[in-house]
Amino acid sequence: MLKRFQFAILIVVLLAAIITVIGLVSYSSIFPVSNTRCKGSVATYSGVLPSSGFFIVQVNYSGPWIGEVKTYNSLGPYSSALQYNLCFSGTGNKTALIPTWNVNGEQTTWVVASKLDSSSGNLTVTVGYGEYFRSNCTVIPHGTAETYVATTP
Repeated sequence: MLKRFQFAILIVVLLAAIITVIGLVSYSSIFPVSNTRCKGSVATYSGVLPSSGFFIVQVNYSGPWIGEVKTYNSLGPYSSALQYNLCFSGTGNKTALIPTWNVNGEQTTWVVASKLDSSSGNLTVTVGYGEYFRSNCTVIPHGTAETYVATTP
């Protein structure tokens, strides 16, 4: 009888350990944006948006969030072509302008933003260049949305 009880306790402890590990992995994937990975910060912008020369990055959310912008010298977000990554955060809607630094070649600008609260409100990220805009959104508490735009001159 004692061995069955010990076995049952062992199973409970193992299940608790597995659930803890899964929870930690899930928690770290909920917040994929981290200021420790960023090489600088993005200045937010308010005013009339320019018609050319910049990628326009927007995060629209009524609550607190953190975002990351990465640029690549390729037509797609390939880690070997990463040029820089910058972070920005805020509460409410924010717009940032990312200069087109590779005017004679391919460039991709990727943006991701994560909610910092448990609201089920809509967080939308948008990135655009010229007439090309892409958006993605989430309503999941502590959710994340990402998108990118790639261009050639």
